[in-house]
Amino acid sequence: MDRGLYRLFEWPSGPEDEMVRWSLWAKGQGAISHESALDTHSIGEFSPSRVHRTVPARFSKVNSAIVLHRGELEDTDVQRREGYSVTTPVRSLIDVAAVGADLDQLGRAIAEARDAGLMTVRQLREQAEAVDVTAALRIEQALGRLGL
Repeated sequence: MDRGLYRLFEWPSGPEDEMVRWSLWAKGQGAISHESALDTHSIGEFSPSRVHRTVPARFSKVNSAIVLHRGELEDTDVQRREGYSVTTPVRSLIDVAAVGADLDQLGRAIAEARDAGLMTVRQLREQAEAVDVTAALRIEQALGRLGL
């Protein structure tokens, strides 16, 4: 699959193989995040061409096939899955808002996450204010467009 990363010939492949691959590449540091995490959670219409991963500031590896975001994630911001970690729906929405996602697209993703019972608008507002003021402002703009 990659340098030093092999797949057993008869082992069945799955839709999350790429997430596991990048987790192995990163030696488990960080988590799948941003648009990739929203895609993993089936939230919104984000279709990233490359996997997004948030890694600690001291992380030194690079690869043009992946988008790395530097930052520290709290344990409460991360969900563990079989073979990889992914940011929670709330944290993923905050991250996408912070990097300037389209407000209409962001609003639709927020509504989908809320309607699916993955979070409340109050949870999103409170965590966004604690994590990133710019993201909190963009989330408020998107919520305003939804009339919330």
